[in-house]
Amino acid sequence: MVRARFPGLRLGAGTTFMVDDLNGVHIGLGVYIGSWSEVVVTRSAKQSRIEGGLRIGSGTVVGAWANIRAAGGKVDIGENVLIGQHVSILAANHRRDELGCNPQVGRWDEQRTGVCVGNGAWLGAGAVVLPGVTIGTHSIVAAGAVVTRNIPPGEVWGGIPARRIAPNNRTA
Repeated sequence: MVRARFPGLRLGAGTTFMVDDLNGVHIGLGVYIGSWSEVVVTRSAKQSRIEGGLRIGSGTVVGAWANIRAAGGKVDIGENVLIGQHVSILAANHRRDELGCNPQVGRWDEQRTGVCVGNGAWLGAGAVVLPGVTIGTHSIVAAGAVVTRNIPPGEVWGGIPARRIAPNNRTA
């Protein structure tokens, strides 16, 4: 169903693409999603009033075993983005109670939602991008980093939580 709607999309072996409404998905030409990845797009989830959706720009490559969750917020991935193996991109997360200890499974946090990855960005293997984050154009996220806040264009970030390591001198 997804390949018929997006003829420029190539999926690796065993990739799962779960979508409740194809109108919430926009995929450019020459996009590849690696083997055993899981992409979930839910425009209307009972856990959140925030609409989900997914846009992947042309020329983007997603490595094997990636996890992209576009529910309770939108995931917008630019053109020519490189996403390494085992990367997770999460548009929403569970709320916490006032004590900050127990996730409330019934509702998702509607204050921090969605993820935006700028054109030409590179997310290293095993990186995790949490809800409410924008990664600037031509920025690099190091392998294994956990991104909890916005990354300006043209910077290199790494660590847990991710912090600025250096400017990216390859922004051309």
